[in-house]
Amino acid sequence: MRVIVLIDRDGDDCAQLKERLEKEARSARLVTRATSPTEWVVATRIAARELENWYFGDWTAVRRSFSQVAERPPASYRNNPDCAAKKTSEAFVGVLRDAGIRLESKPTWAKRIAPHLEPERNTSPSFRAFWKAVEELADP
Repeated sequence: MRVIVLIDRDGDDCAQLKERLEKEARSARLVTRATSPTEWVVATRIAARELENWYFGDWTAVRRSFSQVAERPPASYRNNPDCAAKKTSEAFVGVLRDAGIRLESKPTWAKRIAPHLEPERNTSPSFRAFWKAVEELADP
């Protein structure tokens, strides 16, 4: 059995949060992917900054879900969506508002966007790390 632990980073320091998660797993005597990339039981993954960064990483999925949004994501999310300084959920609300879309809840965003996500297309490094663990989980 394998488990992926996914945490939304928010304001935490990414390296400290990762070390804390790894330490908790080790204290429970679980082999982590960080210590054994082939024999792991737990993979700890962090949605760097916020999960919404993953939406900016696959703008095609966002456009298929909300056709009124701009053709391209905001400039600060284009190269590496995980590095944007602004709170991503607030930036996403701004994108929707600018497109004249009635604001919805975060779970509704996820339900609308998820069916259109293409892992290979996503430019978010934290999403890519998460997806690699999912692929390993599916094909041990």
